Amino acid sequence: MYITDDGVEETFEPDPDEPPVDQVRLTTVGIDIGSATAHFLLSRITLRRLGQAMMSRFEVVKKEELYRSGIAFTPYRSATEIDADALSAFFDDHFAKSGVTHEELDTGIVMLTGEAARKTNARSIAALFAGSMGKFVCTSAGHLLEARMAANGSGAVAQSREQGSTIVNVDMGGGTTKFTLIRDGELVASAALNVGGRLVAIEDGVVARIDDAARLAAAHVGIALTLGEPLADADRRLLCATLADSVVEYLTKSAADFSELTNRLLLTEPIDGLIDVADVIMSGGVAEYLDNPGEDAADLGPTLAQELSSRLAHAGRQLQAASERMRATVVGLSQFTTQLSGDTVYISSAQATPQRNLPVVPVSLSHLGEDPTPERVTDAVRDGLAASGREDLLDPVAVSLEWDGRPYYRTLVAIAQGIVTAAKTVLPEGPIVVTLTQDCARSLGTALAEVVGGEREVVCVDGLHLSENDFIDVGDAIQNGRVVPVVVKTLVFPETRAETVAGQTGRFVEVGGQLL
Repeated sequence: MYITDDGVEETFEPDPDEPPVDQVRLTTVGIDIGSATAHFLLSRITLRRLGQAMMSRFEVVKKEELYRSGIAFTPYRSATEIDADALSAFFDDHFAKSGVTHEELDTGIVMLTGEAARKTNARSIAALFAGSMGKFVCTSAGHLLEARMAANGSGAVAQSREQGSTIVNVDMGGGTTKFTLIRDGELVASAALNVGGRLVAIEDGVVARIDDAARLAAAHVGIALTLGEPLADADRRLLCATLADSVVEYLTKSAADFSELTNRLLLTEPIDGLIDVADVIMSGGVAEYLDNPGEDAADLGPTLAQELSSRLAHAGRQLQAASERMRATVVGLSQFTTQLSGDTVYISSAQATPQRNLPVVPVSLSHLGEDPTPERVTDAVRDGLAASGREDLLDPVAVSLEWDGRPYYRTLVAIAQGIVTAAKTVLPEGPIVVTLTQDCARSLGTALAEVVGGEREVVCVDGLHLSENDFIDVGDAIQNGRVVPVVVKTLVFPETRAETVAGQTGRFVEVGGQLL
């Protein structure tokens, strides 16, 4: 729909088909390949349509954990190359033990995080799992996205919401420490520091791998790290104490007062508001050692956990181990669908679809008023990419517009101009994919196509309510181009505290009454 300058309104009515189903069960898998470890979790999700029979929204009413794999150190052929064959053998072995075949899986996610996401073969590993397991979400998580996922998966967001409190989630893995500030259940800001338990790896009693951040911290306190040589206990403790000091500094000081070492360990811009937050929830692999402080000669994890815990206590911070620690980043994925009004979609050509596994980037235009300028729309797209932690992705994304203005033609053209400008500067190469809730996808898509001038394909669909944890598939047009199948894949995080686990709301898209 759009409104012309003389007030003429054009609308399109959906053509209802068969009645939708009311309940569905899905078998899902979450696969996490991080800097230090790799593992997966199999779940069965039960979703039920709640309320009136013709409502399209589903909620997770039951989540059963079917199998947790063992945890393996992420195998490397060298300092920069992951051993894909070894990973494949590990996952094949545990899938066989689980009793669940690949054919029985409905959906899943393969997530590369931390240092693993930056390795040269990250794409080949994602492609390996996608090819062997079907239509999965396969993605590399940047520091900010991983931080937000860990805050959800650890249970920190749920605890903050239920208590109406402010919490910092500290997720310390093998190569990075992520900080997420949460207020009343809302994610306020995230950041990352180059501190982790596997910055130094030890095999057969000698140093086998040294990350640059470990060399930096060691040099700062005069420790000699040498490949092939043992790491003395005193040097291990001093190195961990130095790294822990930077984490405590980040939590208790303003950026202007950071030490030179902490500044050099920054992976993102620092965030404000941590100084006055007393409650710290810790997740990640290093958190496993908080209540199990046994020594592990393979890396820095146990010693780093001890040093951080004692230093935070001395600084007056209440440190709590998360309910989900090592598995906080990816604990499950489910796939949902919801009713889509096919009459209002826009697809520039047959080559524009299908599109698979597009990360959703929410972009808010509501604050721009009735007449947004192209420049402010471009800025809003940049802000949306930064807020969702996806500003450095190389693959296409789906821009999800949050906008409640009137669809005047001049307004749609201004929005289109702003999105196309953003596409040229900050959006990855590939098609421009836009979703919105209002019934004006055809009009906005037409405006986008006119502005882009054939340089990129355009896909625009409406009727979708998406969030930053969603991925979407857009299928080929059917029914003479009037209907496009859309699958929304939503990360389902457990609502965990120390004593409870419950499911989070999800959604479904149906086309022609068929569940996708």
